[in-house]
Amino acid sequence: MQIEYLFPLSKWSDIKIFLENNYRCDLALCNQAIFKWQFQHTSDNEKVQMVHAYDAEQLVGILGYREHAMFWGDYNHPLKVAWFMNWMVDEKYRNGLGRVLLRKLLKKYPLLLSIGANEKNEKIVKELGWKFYPYIKRYIAVINESEVKALTQNDISNYMLKVLPSGPLKSLQVTSQYEPDWSLYASMKYAIIRSKEYLQWRYFAHPAFEYRAYYIGDAHRPAVCIYRIENAFGAFHKRVCKIVDFYHPSDTQGVQEALILLGSISGLLQKEGVIYMDFTTSSQEYGETLLKAGFGIEPEGKQVLPARLTPVELKPKIYNFEHSDKNISKVTLDEMYISWADCDEDRVASLNLL
Repeated sequence: MQIEYLFPLSKWSDIKIFLENNYRCDLALCNQAIFKWQFQHTSDNEKVQMVHAYDAEQLVGILGYREHAMFWGDYNHPLKVAWFMNWMVDEKYRNGLGRVLLRKLLKKYPLLLSIGANEKNEKIVKELGWKFYPYIKRYIAVINESEVKALTQNDISNYMLKVLPSGPLKSLQVTSQYEPDWSLYASMKYAIIRSKEYLQWRYFAHPAFEYRAYYIGDAHRPAVCIYRIENAFGAFHKRVCKIVDFYHPSDTQGVQEALILLGSISGLLQKEGVIYMDFTTSSQEYGETLLKAGFGIEPEGKQVLPARLTPVELKPKIYNFEHSDKNISKVTLDEMYISWADCDEDRVASLNLL
């Protein structure tokens, strides 16, 4: 059995067959552009970040990951960590190989993290003593009340977006003057560093999605919101805004500017026919700002409005979070800034949608 950290793209046919056999044939990762973007290695374009196992000539197990700079309790000493995804072993080899791949990655990084574990993966990380959080809050705001009422019998009175102040938006681009002083952002003490380089990879260079990024405030203390508009189909055909990043300085000015930011963006969305928006995040601080804007928290285990939209799924989507730091005890999930876009949850659902 041969196990390596980086997968060579010269063996693309091997990984494509593995994904088709162990997931499904229309999995978006079976598109090489999507696959390369998700796992690309910063210093070697011919390899991707994926722990993998070969038995002779057969690919039998994978564990994809992305290396990111992350604050983990100290603004002055960020860590290089790995967010992992697509942890899969061929059915004939499910006798401990998955744990071997995970331990291999743990040798390289001081901290591993992930979102959206299935029941099997949840069981393994709990057995290893990891921190597992079963639920990350989803916030929803209704923009067009009449349109949304026509879609659901659920009570949406606690999810009505308020009339907010608005102001001129600044487009956040790679060329923007953007150098946040992260010490002003309390929730960012446990978060991926939203550097220009990170934003460029995660949003501006995405091969399929068109994200929009705006900010208000000075370059060293911006209130930021990044989102995309999804065209739902299936049970209904409507436009919905998926917020993927929202953060602001923690002082009074930062909150005020964040509310102006939300007010300005909601005005744009209303003109574009968007009927509601949502955001999934662990941060209580940013959640409180959203509540001030009129967002409501979806109850755990209940779907107020659909989260998955292409096609529309009428069942709750639960986002969980896990990490390998066994020593962290005094910090709660609410104090961290975990967004559903940190890993691979904001992804293309199918090759058919590309």
